[in-house]
Amino acid sequence: MTIKTFFDIMNHMVRRSQAAVIEVVICFALVCVGVLFVPELVNAQSTAAANPGQTGGELYTPRYLPPIVQGAMGPADLVFLIYKYLMGLVGIVAVGVIIYGGVLRTVSADIGKIKQSNEYIKNALKGIVLLFGAQVIFNTINPNIINISRIQSALQPKEKITPRQFTEIGISMTDEGATSTAITAAQTIQGAVNLYGGAKPELAAKLQSCVDCASPSFGGGGTFIVKQGACFGAGCQTNRNLIAALNVLQTKATAAGLQWRMTEGYPPTVDHMSSCHFNGTCVDIGLMGSITAARVNAFINAARAAGLNVVNEYSVGSNPQSFTTTTGGHLHVRL
Repeated sequence: MTIKTFFDIMNHMVRRSQAAVIEVVICFALVCVGVLFVPELVNAQSTAAANPGQTGGELYTPRYLPPIVQGAMGPADLVFLIYKYLMGLVGIVAVGVIIYGGVLRTVSADIGKIKQSNEYIKNALKGIVLLFGAQVIFNTINPNIINISRIQSALQPKEKITPRQFTEIGISMTDEGATSTAITAAQTIQGAVNLYGGAKPELAAKLQSCVDCASPSFGGGGTFIVKQGACFGAGCQTNRNLIAALNVLQTKATAAGLQWRMTEGYPPTVDHMSSCHFNGTCVDIGLMGSITAARVNAFINAARAAGLNVVNEYSVGSNPQSFTTTTGGHLHVRL
């Protein structure tokens, strides 16, 4: 067989196989994945199950691959190592095609063969230019497009958590000697247990959630005076609609020459018969200055004009009342 006959046979085979090249490559890639990777993944899982305390450095070990990809520490790492490998492989193939075209041009006297060899050489050179030219263009536009380290760090964790076998440390997990204190549901509202600190259990048991409340002096827009210590704890609150009505009362009382202040809000400081004290929908008010029937009645009229209901717990004035929980003269006010 002459060299010319050999190249004729090669050209004939190339023409016959051009249509099946892509299918062959895809099938070969699938076979490689199935044969080279899947068995190792199964083996790695079974090994981990048999040795739970083993702390390997790799998730799997790819077999029968070029040395450049043997150090892959995960799928993302493997993809970029294969990419680097193929970059060099394409260059080798391009050089091989150029050599083949040169030999074909040298040994052939046929004009058609010479043109064909020229095409081989030109196409190989075009491939090299396109391959490396694309990298140059991408690097010029935005180096991050082909920054393998940056992409790899985004796709693959920097540290891999390896589960270890549980080790007993000798601390007893039994409940021997443990004690508990039962609390009521009401005591859990608004942190009542910590709020009263066990000093006022009767209040903690009655306390409810404050209904649409705000601070009358901080954020509630209150223009009236709040007595120091009017509420238990650091915060003092009452219902927002009640605050608005008390602001109206402040205007009317000022016009009548009366001064007053809120003496009991939410959370309450003492026990009350009215449950509204335990949800922030009512307050106690004290007049400032002399307490006379005329001044008490004038203030009650101003409060009713502001849309408030008033219970007089002073000893003077209109319809005075007293209860077992009354701790001093005041006016009980609610919407």
